[in-house]
Amino acid sequence: MQLGTPRSDPEADLLPPLRPLLGESLVLAVSGGGDSVALLRALHRLGAKITVAHLNHGLLGDAGEVAEFVGALAGELGVPFTSERVDTRSAAARQGRGIEETARRLRFGFLHRVAAQSGASAIVLAHTLEDQAETVLLQLLRGTAKAAGMAERRGRVRRPWLGLRREQLRRYLRWLGQDWREDPSNADLSRNRNWLRHAVLPDLRQRFPGADLAIARLAAQAGGDERWLGELLVQRVLPKTLGGGERLDLLPKPLLQRYAVDALRARRLHVEAALVETICAAVASPTPRRLTLSGGVAAEAGAGGLWISRPLPPPAPPGLGSARLRHRRPGDFVEVAGKRVPLSELFRIRRVSPLRRDAIWLAAHRSQVCWLGLDPPWSSGQDLLPWSQEMGWALEEARAALAAGEVPVGAVVVAAGRVVARAHNLTEASGDFTDHGELLAIRAAAKVLGPHLDGAVLVATLEPCPMCFGAMQEARIRTLVYGADSPKSGALQLSAPKTLSDLHVLGGIRAAEAGSLLQDFFRTRRAGAV
Repeated sequence: MQLGTPRSDPEADLLPPLRPLLGESLVLAVSGGGDSVALLRALHRLGAKITVAHLNHGLLGDAGEVAEFVGALAGELGVPFTSERVDTRSAAARQGRGIEETARRLRFGFLHRVAAQSGASAIVLAHTLEDQAETVLLQLLRGTAKAAGMAERRGRVRRPWLGLRREQLRRYLRWLGQDWREDPSNADLSRNRNWLRHAVLPDLRQRFPGADLAIARLAAQAGGDERWLGELLVQRVLPKTLGGGERLDLLPKPLLQRYAVDALRARRLHVEAALVETICAAVASPTPRRLTLSGGVAAEAGAGGLWISRPLPPPAPPGLGSARLRHRRPGDFVEVAGKRVPLSELFRIRRVSPLRRDAIWLAAHRSQVCWLGLDPPWSSGQDLLPWSQEMGWALEEARAALAAGEVPVGAVVVAAGRVVARAHNLTEASGDFTDHGELLAIRAAAKVLGPHLDGAVLVATLEPCPMCFGAMQEARIRTLVYGADSPKSGALQLSAPKTLSDLHVLGGIRAAEAGSLLQDFFRTRRAGAV
């Protein structure tokens, strides 16, 4: 994320952060306000594949008129539109939560449903630099353990404009001659975010003109620290600590704090700084202590150990039959192609942190597991091959390329167990012969993680060509996973053995699917040439 001064051309700052999204199918949350309307116009300007989603929270008398405005704008631009109305006040009363928190949960639930129904791979939100500053201040004032603000990317959610100021977006709309609808509830100072926006931050800016930028920069640095600590904890510390019987109180305090934060998050508990400090102090105590956490969850900490009771079970998945919902037990297994595979092996293949394994719900007939509450869930019959899931995402990109008339090659870049970039071939659309899926994914990953992608993995549906292979090496990617062999110009076939000596290469993952897409493409092209 780049935080800086806006340039004179409104599009010069707004469009570049959106380009990495162009290889994905997007759900765009549009409230009708200036920020989301600007994002809609900018993504449409770039030719992105968009579905507009609008949620009426049922809190305002004129909300129906706003929904009509958003629907009309989507129709004018020729993009799909879906909307829904919810009763936020009733939901808040049922759940015992505040209006703001309930509205946020309902909104994200709606957006994820729209993404699932439309087959979208990403949900795009129009949060800005000022939104980030407000979020960090709210986290600090509420006592959140890690005030890292909003992530640019988390799961399906993307926030490409966190480095831009709200006024840049308004200037873009005025330049376009595009109107928008201000939400009257934004003036309600009884809501904490509005109070910060209208009463606190203006005073801060008077005395500290760069307040928003400084707070957002702090959030970006904190987010980087969080990612690094998380990777260090999962990849280097936990295997020794949990597998070797070492004590948690021997961890450096920052890692112990991160361990406690992850343990709370794994059980969907609110992460308060005071609670994390209490847990860390209890872990170091020679005598175990019992703690009561939110939602009636119990914890015990002391003598270098930490135990937190499991969360409530999820809604039962369909088709369970006589299977029972429970947590893992010794001897649990899954059956794949007639063979028994230990559940621990499935966890290892899917890279599930040891910290999370006891908290995951599963459905089983005695010791045979038929469903796992992973994200996304796993059920009997799914492939267990290493990198199968990631290759599935690359294949989604390849299918999108095929539908657009491009050579069907897709790629994803994985770092610290999460996908940081995905792309497919765009050579026909851009007219640039270098716009290969692998190269575009590497470029997009570099914008998120920096130019050196040490520790990252490139997953591609086809053996890379020499150009993409060179870009992979230049970015310091040392692990390559690919599907089908390239019949003519595969870099692995053309490279000297010495070039490959420091690389880890795994080929043939879901190769039949990748090869079938290529056959369909060339069959269609030959038919068109006749």
